[in-house]
Amino acid sequence: HQTLLLRTTGKAAGAAPAAGRGAFRDSPLLTAMERIAHIVSGEKTLGAVLFKALAELGIAIRALQSSLFTLRKVEGADEFRLVASWSSEADKPHRVSRSVMRQACRDRQPILVQNAGQDIRFSAEDSIVAHGLRSIMCAPLEAHGRVFGALYAADCSDPAGFAAEDLELFTAVATQLGLVIVAAQTQRQHDVFFKQAMRVLVAAIEHRLPESKGTGERVAGFCAATARALNLEPQDVRYAWLSGLLHNAAVLGLSDRELAE
Repeated sequence: HQTLLLRTTGKAAGAAPAAGRGAFRDSPLLTAMERIAHIVSGEKTLGAVLFKALAELGIAIRALQSSLFTLRKVEGADEFRLVASWSSEADKPHRVSRSVMRQACRDRQPILVQNAGQDIRFSAEDSIVAHGLRSIMCAPLEAHGRVFGALYAADCSDPAGFAAEDLELFTAVATQLGLVIVAAQTQRQHDVFFKQAMRVLVAAIEHRLPESKGTGERVAGFCAATARALNLEPQDVRYAWLSGLLHNAAVLGLSDRELAE
């Protein structure tokens, strides 16, 4: 993963505190950014990265819920699909305004709404009225010039709502998670191409040794299952699968006479 690395610096003795509502440099938000960076670089699965990052983000900005959605066009209309979410209120459904997400993605700009019921842009929307939504933040997820999703948070526990420095953290995390998702998608595509290439080799092996047809896939599955049972790392499970798949690869270097023997 590409990682956003930030480091806190200690204040000199006697230094005057920064003015304003918690200057970003001295606020807990900087610590949250560092924690999220460690989550991104340390977790092994995309699901774990997204859930833990959303939890850390939600706590840092005092949101009651945070969510990540992917976006696609269906018959010309925007369709948002929930990918990961976190909530401090496990017994309550997520309160989401797709109108806010659509505007953030259309404008390619993060949105901060202090009181959605009084915001002329969204106050008449059914989701705002039905859920009684107030504080909302939303930022688009982008890669290679294309918007492919949105990061969303709602219901700040602070009566004053979300602050400008909350939006700064929120936007930085949206950028970071966008990079993580694109990297994971790219890796999956590489995996597909790699497995297709390996199966071409398997077909060549089976052509040289017809009686081995299907053996490579079966042995590969057995090897991968054994590696998982031994709690090996995902990369080692992959190596085990590959070893099983190509265990007969040596026949490709044999002549017909050597093969017959």
